[in-house]
Amino acid sequence: MKDVKLINQNFLEKKLKESKEQAQDNSTIFLKWHNDNRKEEAIQSDFLNDIFGKILGYEIETDKEYNLDKEYKTQKDGTKVDGVLGFFTKESKNVKAVVELKGKNTNNLDEIEKQAFEYRDKIDGIEFVITSNTEEIRLYSAKSGGRLKYQSWTMLELSQSIEKQKEFHFLLSKQNLIGIDKNAISNTKKLIEEDIKREDEIKAKFYKEYKDLREEFVKDILKQNQVSNDDAISKTQKLLDRLLFVRFCEDNNFITKPFEKVDFAKQLGFPLWDSMKQLFIAIDKGNPPHIHKFNGGLFATDELFDSLKISTNLLEKLIGFLRLYHFKNDISVHILGHIFEQSITDLEALKAGLTEENFDKKQGKRKKDGIFYTPEYITKYIVEEAVGGWLNDRKNELEIDKIEPQEVPQIKSKKWINPNAELINKYKQYAEKLKQIKVLDPACGSGAFLVEVFHYLENEWLTLSETLKKLGDIDESGLFNYKTIYKSILQNNIYGVDLNHESVQITKLSLWLKTANLNDELTTLDNNIKCGNSLIDDPEIAGEKAFKWEEEFPFKFDVVVGNPPYVFAREKISQEVKDFYVGRYKSAQYQVNTYLLFIEQALNLIKISGSFGLIVPNAWLMVQSAKNLRELLLKECSIKNIVNLTGESFENVSVETIIIHAVKICSKNNAVNILEKQNDKFIQSYIVNQSSFEENEDKSFKIFINDNNNILLEKIQQSTLALSEVVNVKAGLKAYESGKGMPKQTAEDVTNRIYDYTYKFDEGTYKYLEGKDVLRYGLDWSGTWLKYGNNLAAPRTFEVFNGKKIIIREITGQYPKSIIATYSEDVYLFNMSNIAVLPKEGSDYDLRYILAILNSSVISYYFRLNTPKSIRQMFPKIILQDLAKFPIKKASAQEQQPFIEKAQTMLTLTKQLNEKTKAFVDYFVGKFKAKLPTDKKLKLTRNLENWHTLDFADFMKELNKQKIVLFSTEEFDFKPLFEREKQACNELQSQISKTDAEIDKMVYALYGLSEEEISVVEGLV
Repeated sequence: MKDVKLINQNFLEKKLKESKEQAQDNSTIFLKWHNDNRKEEAIQSDFLNDIFGKILGYEIETDKEYNLDKEYKTQKDGTKVDGVLGFFTKESKNVKAVVELKGKNTNNLDEIEKQAFEYRDKIDGIEFVITSNTEEIRLYSAKSGGRLKYQSWTMLELSQSIEKQKEFHFLLSKQNLIGIDKNAISNTKKLIEEDIKREDEIKAKFYKEYKDLREEFVKDILKQNQVSNDDAISKTQKLLDRLLFVRFCEDNNFITKPFEKVDFAKQLGFPLWDSMKQLFIAIDKGNPPHIHKFNGGLFATDELFDSLKISTNLLEKLIGFLRLYHFKNDISVHILGHIFEQSITDLEALKAGLTEENFDKKQGKRKKDGIFYTPEYITKYIVEEAVGGWLNDRKNELEIDKIEPQEVPQIKSKKWINPNAELINKYKQYAEKLKQIKVLDPACGSGAFLVEVFHYLENEWLTLSETLKKLGDIDESGLFNYKTIYKSILQNNIYGVDLNHESVQITKLSLWLKTANLNDELTTLDNNIKCGNSLIDDPEIAGEKAFKWEEEFPFKFDVVVGNPPYVFAREKISQEVKDFYVGRYKSAQYQVNTYLLFIEQALNLIKISGSFGLIVPNAWLMVQSAKNLRELLLKECSIKNIVNLTGESFENVSVETIIIHAVKICSKNNAVNILEKQNDKFIQSYIVNQSSFEENEDKSFKIFINDNNNILLEKIQQSTLALSEVVNVKAGLKAYESGKGMPKQTAEDVTNRIYDYTYKFDEGTYKYLEGKDVLRYGLDWSGTWLKYGNNLAAPRTFEVFNGKKIIIREITGQYPKSIIATYSEDVYLFNMSNIAVLPKEGSDYDLRYILAILNSSVISYYFRLNTPKSIRQMFPKIILQDLAKFPIKKASAQEQQPFIEKAQTMLTLTKQLNEKTKAFVDYFVGKFKAKLPTDKKLKLTRNLENWHTLDFADFMKELNKQKIVLFSTEEFDFKPLFEREKQACNELQSQISKTDAEIDKMVYALYGLSEEEISVVEGLV
């Protein structure tokens, strides 16, 4: 069951006290609805009128403006909604909130949550979602927290508490929820945003102090004890974990006054550390009436831990720190999840610091082991699809939906026979399946997925129990027992493995925090959550971390979920490990990435008809190095959903991802749902037959194009030659790599870039380009020179850099001008951030003809929809293998000539514009640098470099930012020159844009595109 409120309760109560609003006592109305058991259809209108009309002040439908509409249909598909709140007239509908109503026979509102949020996705402008079964009513934000957080009230508690009525009115009244008019900002929305900011500040402050204290304890333990660095860190973490758990239990009323005896012993003169150890024993073994037996392993005897000497002042500081926060209202379980995950990174930094190693945070555990925290809404979605999908398949096998439930009378005769007996039996068979499900996260990290699995299964048991009650099952009372069920879920349904010992301990703690209660022991998790290498079972390769699945878990799993590590071969995977992967995994090809292996491992670990749901980088859908994996999936799986998570899915991580949900059973006619992420929701884009992936080159999963795109792409490729057939396509050089070059470069050589110069050092030194130096039809050389020869790590042949060539930047531009390419006959060295296109012997194709096509919108369209790394929002790039396949229209020398002339015009105009803009930059830098303070140099910002795009006032503001202030007379004298130069540049830019458009038009005609098809190319987002 979810326990995350939309608004922190303490914060809400504080705001209520500050508010001057008064709520009338409507206990009678709330009590009436508590006692009303009518069916859904009969009560909807009355409920809306009473609760939203009479109590909350929403104007019900009138001839003028009103706020509650009970006949609203969605814009997208005409679905009728139970109710919407907003501002409505006969002419306009401005919806702010959607209301989904059920009758009291829907005991669990989680069941209608998904349906209510689907209405949100069909109506523009929704800010809130409200659900109710006429007993409970819930308020969700349509954006902040989504389905994960809500505020809830019951009719019974509202009828009994005027304070609860005030809270209800404060958040849901017309004035506060939707505002006084359609342009007003919701007070409730502002309150939610303020609370989010407050929570973020608390989380940041708490973690900083937590981290600093941990470092102090480690140093103190090392100073006072003869222990290793690893032991000092491990025991410090154990102390923190124990005390966090104690404070959590205290604030949630699971333990009464745990520090009372510690304080009392201290007053009697007993050492604080000894008293704390006695507390831990009491929690482990139990000490009624204040402390029941928790056990579970967290407080088990640890001789080394118990033998440590720890400074009293530090222990007092730690206890004082933890007592500053409330571990229900201030630091909730989901906040602790983020804190635990961050601990993995900082523990790695701490270890490195103690051994005086250089530690790059980017190379900490999050990067080195590929660990990333998954946002809650994604975790929830994956678990719902994978675990929920598997359970729904079991229901379908039992044909539960084919049996219509019959109404059960409240008063039954002695001879009454339950008409639902067959359906009850089916549900009890389903209960056996539910008991036996086995769900694995093979890289469990901080335990986020396993905690969500626990929530899902717990809720499924509640729903099943309530369903059997409705069906009149007299034996149901023994079906759901919280103590039995949660222990059964933890012991029999949830499994996790992680390479990091810290992650294993944190996962256990996360699950214990979720299941701790006043009466029961903690569930021992050693047999379920284990430390090991999920991909390697050979001790000679992985040492003690080698993980033999058949020994550790001698069974197959029903479901695998998770966010596996993303570790590339280039990121320090040893050759020995690479060789093992290639020998063991079908998906391991010349480029190894661990997430590909985890997908294959998921297949290996699940039963036939098992399900997996994973979030992984999107590159594998189309890259050549993942072809074997795609073939394996197509052969063994029915892919249910692929969700395109546009942009970043993780804080501070530049990786774009997709969610894949598949079942281990192959169906020839399987339909794959392709969904798009919009904010924190997933919208179906289209459906594609899985067999269409089989037909693609390299079995690529082209999920970013539909049938219409495919038809146009096929037309573009008609009567063309692959680029590599008419020219040579070559990679740039690699200047630096430790251990490469003659003489071999050292790490220090690489850091210092010893062959870079700011001048021509000798005859073997040449102008050097990086990716940023290449423009469309031009170069903006940064002034770097590079000494060329065998001294470089991978110099390539000199012919790549000398003579006629097209230079293409690897990182692409914004569509529809994705490809950034230019032409040069001068000698320029360039690195692998650029690709060279060179003349091919025997080919009649002029490079400038090729250049015009490459820089066209048609090729950008082809690139955007047909290559694996083009669809990234973060650093989309073109790779050599894809470039080589670009379709170049066959053309005679005569047919090429108009394109050659236009390309040459673009090269000339771009060069003139670049020279003119740079000349003016040089002029004003020279003119105004004397006005700078003596300790400051003029920094050329992007705006100053592009001065010709600014008006004079904005240009002066940029100069002012550099501490350059002109007298009014100086401004007056300088302005005419600025305007004259700007006009000249703008005239050149206008000619460039005109010529560029003419080339596009010529290329459209060359490839035979109609006006409608041109609109498709130019309209692609």
